[in-house]
Amino acid sequence: MFWCIDYLNVHTCGKDSYNIHLSFNYIKKMKAIILNNSGSVDNFNYVHVSKPSIKENEVLVKVTSVSVNPVDYKARENEGTLNWLFGEQRPVILGWDLSGIIQEVGKNVSDFKIDDAVFGMANFPGNGSAYAEYVAVPSSHLTLKPANISHQEAAAATLAVLTAWQALVTNGNIKKDNKVLIHGASGGVGHYAIQIAKHFGAYVIGTSSEKIKNLCCKMVPTNILITQK
Repeated sequence: MFWCIDYLNVHTCGKDSYNIHLSFNYIKKMKAIILNNSGSVDNFNYVHVSKPSIKENEVLVKVTSVSVNPVDYKARENEGTLNWLFGEQRPVILGWDLSGIIQEVGKNVSDFKIDDAVFGMANFPGNGSAYAEYVAVPSSHLTLKPANISHQEAAAATLAVLTAWQALVTNGNIKKDNKVLIHGASGGVGHYAIQIAKHFGAYVIGTSSEKIKNLCCKMVPTNILITQK
């Protein structure tokens, strides 16, 4: 008699050990959305693939939410963009913005622990592979998810808020009383840029269309808002 191990249970059976081998392999699998060729969303395939192994500086994240940005659909539609991001590798797993729960921690990672809720932008530009059940992510690409926001909100924020932060803080070296002009103040990047600039004590001038100026003023008020029809 042999022990058979399936995804949830261990039980006796009358078959050979090949069943055990298959069952262990199944546990190492995960669900993912792959893309073999550029084109429409019909080119996506929902499959089971091998769960990634982590490196010493990485964590394994069980994905709760992902977000889709312009780079996602441009990569999916355009073979040149796919080649820029992935080279000749096919199939690929798209996706970079994610939020989820840490399942494994590399031996050189000290900032996170198992069961931490995290979010971030994984390996961009490159192989983020966020359209999957599990993702191996460098720990430096993640931060802890605030308890007062959902996984959906965290995943949706990542690319836009990083773009605003890099423009104003990393590259712009923003300081108190700087005057900052933000075009598209009510847009994805713009409304984060306003909040970051105000946080640093800058004087913020924003631009917006006339029809959504009230939304912009209510959501993230600037010092001056310039509108156009």
